Amino acid sequence: MTAAEPPRQATPLHIIAAADAPKEWVRQRCGHDCAIAALASAMDATYEEAAAVFGLTRDPVTGAVLGIDTGMMMLELGAPLLRNGWTGTLLFCDGISLVADTSAPAAARVAVQKRELANLLSGRRAILQVWKRDELSGPAQHFVAWRDGVVIDTVENGFAIYALDGIRVMLALVLEPCRLGRNPS
Repeated sequence: MTAAEPPRQATPLHIIAAADAPKEWVRQRCGHDCAIAALASAMDATYEEAAAVFGLTRDPVTGAVLGIDTGMMMLELGAPLLRNGWTGTLLFCDGISLVADTSAPAAARVAVQKRELANLLSGRRAILQVWKRDELSGPAQHFVAWRDGVVIDTVENGFAIYALDGIRVMLALVLEPCRLGRNPS
């Protein structure tokens, strides 16, 4: 994979209507809150609990978070999660080649290839920063949840389920399975 290789449109394994989805899966409420929805879905938290971790207020009418009109970056997640008693491991994945030169020796040492990523994520939960093709703006960074062996993404009327090998993962934040607001003993 080279930096010049464009992200392709991923094909979901299937779509699950919101009414038929497990109650632990949380949908986005606006166009830029994918990190909140992914975190909540990965950790069995509510949208409100996930937003509170980041100190974000919500619109009283829509319930969507305010103050993230351009989305979030993976690096913004670490400190708020740690303050709330969570631990996680950040992995640089082979999809990062779209924004960085992964041919350098240091990058080759730290970039996790997709096959190894699948093994590292097995039995764990994570938030993945992926490339998603946007109809209007082209490639965009996006957050999805990893749990129970599948990638879960919010779509208009429900959730799209993807296989890990069908998407381009840039970063993965592997999380300990604990609840928001509860410090581990």
